[in-house]
Amino acid sequence: MANAIGVAVLAAMAYVLVPILGTVGGAVAYGAANLITIGVIALFAYRRLGINTAIFAGWK
Repeated sequence: MANAIGVAVLAAMAYVLVPILGTVGGAVAYGAANLITIGVIALFAYRRLGINTAIFAGWK
C-alpha cells in the first residue's frame, strides 16, 4: 500500500513538474514520493507494531 501511494504521488508530481522544471522537477517529484512512502511505512510500524521509528525514540 505504501509503494502504491508513493507511485501515485510520483506520477502526479512528475506530470506537473517535469514539463516546467525538467530533470530537476523529476528529482523533486522522486524525493517527495520517497518521503511520503517512508512516512507511510513509519506510520504503519508505529500503529500496527508499536515501533517508534524516531531517531531519539528511546531516550528520556
